[in-house]
Amino acid sequence: KQWYQRRVAITAGIKGSVTFPDDRTYFFNYYKDEETIYWDGDKGETSNIWISAKCVTSSCSQIENPSATIYFEGSDLTLQWKNSRPDASGRVTSKVLTGSVDFPDDREYTFIYYKDEETIYWDGDKGETSNIWKYSKCLMATRKCNQITVSDIATISVDGSDLTLRWNNGRPDAKKKKVPTATLR
Repeated sequence: KQWYQRRVAITAGIKGSVTFPDDRTYFFNYYKDEETIYWDGDKGETSNIWISAKCVTSSCSQIENPSATIYFEGSDLTLQWKNSRPDASGRVTSKVLTGSVDFPDDREYTFIYYKDEETIYWDGDKGETSNIWKYSKCLMATRKCNQITVSDIATISVDGSDLTLRWNNGRPDAKKKKVPTATLR
């Protein structure tokens, strides 16, 4: 049980609980300004503390293109075509909207999205690929914290009242539906 004794940090301004499938349910208090998560207690009540937690905010909740719309939920994404092709799914892998999308009728493609250019580069960066989607507008920009990253430890994704903790070490994901009193501070 050494994993939860490590001092790590998470950022989200959230209060709630998460159930680890290989352990138990833990309650937590997250303080965005301090970049700190307190597990099973609040400030001064617990020694189970994760520090240096970073809140990742997405600048877009969706990207609209003449061919398709990409929807983001935490680090997951769905690409819905405006034609009869099947929807594709994937993951965002950084704050600057890079990741990969698995097209069920083709293959997996990596992407890099440049908001200011309204351009998506598939399977390469600028000057490295000819598979480019222009006129890709970022819609419904938000500043809410939807992901907390603890370097080399885990990523916590918040989607409404749902929370998922994904470990970087292969441990089973932890999930919680209906996080009690989930609020941003």
